[in-house]
Amino acid sequence: MPHPIDQLYDQYLSHERTPFPFRENGGFRVCLIYPNSYRVGMSNLGLQTVYRTLNSLPGVTCERAFLPESAEARVLKRHRSPLVSLETRRPLGQFQVLAFSITYEMDYLNVFEILELAGVPIASVDRGPHDPLVIAGGAAITANPLTMNPVFDLMFLGEAEVGGAELFRRVQAGYGDEMCDLARGLPQVYVPSDEVDPPERYPTLPDLESFYAASSILTPNTVFSDTALVELTRGCPRRCSFCIAKDLYGETRNLSVNKLLAYVETIRPFTDRIGLFGAGISDYEGIDGVVRALGDAGMDVTISSLRFDRLTPELLAVLRRGRQKSITVAPESFSQPVQRFLKKGFALHKVEEGLTRILEAGFERVKYYLMYGVPGEQPEDFDGLLEHVRAAVPRLEAAGTELELSFSILEPKPRTELARLAMATRDQTNRVEEYLRANVPRSGRVQVQWPSFQSTYLSDWLCRGDRAAGRRLLEFFRHRRPGQSFRLTYRDYLSEMDRILAGSQQPRAVVRPTAAGAAEVPVLSALH
Repeated sequence: MPHPIDQLYDQYLSHERTPFPFRENGGFRVCLIYPNSYRVGMSNLGLQTVYRTLNSLPGVTCERAFLPESAEARVLKRHRSPLVSLETRRPLGQFQVLAFSITYEMDYLNVFEILELAGVPIASVDRGPHDPLVIAGGAAITANPLTMNPVFDLMFLGEAEVGGAELFRRVQAGYGDEMCDLARGLPQVYVPSDEVDPPERYPTLPDLESFYAASSILTPNTVFSDTALVELTRGCPRRCSFCIAKDLYGETRNLSVNKLLAYVETIRPFTDRIGLFGAGISDYEGIDGVVRALGDAGMDVTISSLRFDRLTPELLAVLRRGRQKSITVAPESFSQPVQRFLKKGFALHKVEEGLTRILEAGFERVKYYLMYGVPGEQPEDFDGLLEHVRAAVPRLEAAGTELELSFSILEPKPRTELARLAMATRDQTNRVEEYLRANVPRSGRVQVQWPSFQSTYLSDWLCRGDRAAGRRLLEFFRHRRPGQSFRLTYRDYLSEMDRILAGSQQPRAVVRPTAAGAAEVPVLSALH
């Protein structure tokens, strides 16, 4: 009998184009799972790179699975059909290994949903010899594996290109009782059942030349429709206090132009669109020339978030000649004290110059990533932003350009300078948001995206959770009623974070310069 969601999967596969077609490589079967929708998962470079790597291993057949959309999940439950893989429709419970690639902490909740739909026990202690080995890797797991301790048999920390293939070789060789013992010998492997602390350091990829992350499969059913994505640079030369990229990925490594153009030759029969990614992409030496070379090769180029002080007329002109209609920049804040606290490190006067160049280049949309919830911030810390937007409105209207202000609330991430800092309270963030809502200019050319405080504090708890947080999640999903979603009240969140952060050292306060000879007054100080 056909599977209830065969038609949807057939549609996905019929739209995919790839120079690396799927084939059966052997009887050791791995299902690589992205715990979000197909549309989101197929935009993830980590998933695409690991998929290609695993399918190159002798004797290993790697397939994919994703979180079904709500309608498809209801169909599966109604028909009592297990979740299956995309390629062969094999039930997930029949794979030797289920390997989750997890980028965002909020997707932890989807892991439980996927295992339930697959009919696989959600707790590692409840799985027997006939169940798959359930493992995980990715940025979220590397940042802090403790929250998901009860779920996974193994966790892989760090860059999959270093040791990832060896992990699967060892698991394949010792499948059964010996696989955890064999895997323990790798410095990137963490076995939660050992009840020891996860490794804080692990090997990193020496360069991107041999193993670079790039799209293996193109599809219109993604956030970046029919676009070949390439990681041009990994790591970041900057040391922003809130950013985890430096710690996760180590020193900066760049992909050479020759390697990039060789990839273009491979992917060109399938698309003429290419997207360049990397945390420090604005600092890539010769980025203007790279974009120009890609344009000369017949590719339309898009670039992930840039810095205002790197927006040269040449770069913008080449981007605009392609199909890129919008550009994203991440100033985070227009306040110098906040900038110093975040160690963002760019000259605010470059903003006006950058916006002028964007408008002159003819972009239809500009997106600013902005942040509030920085401890100790005051409403006046946003006056620079408001003045900038007020002055920009007539220019936006004249150019026919839209400006989107996309706000987020500061989440202190593990392994950063702010790791032991309490997140701003609901009253503090409400006060800032009310001020902004009242003062952002009303214009059809200005749009604002506001964050959800509830989602942010839940994400913070999942991100910095400990073993006790993991046990709480497990107990909920073991006993939840059908259709019941996990909820964490704000009072519970505060209690949980007080416990998690108990006894921690707080980061040094940032001070606002005062008049000559006057004492400096702390403006941005750690909470509690």
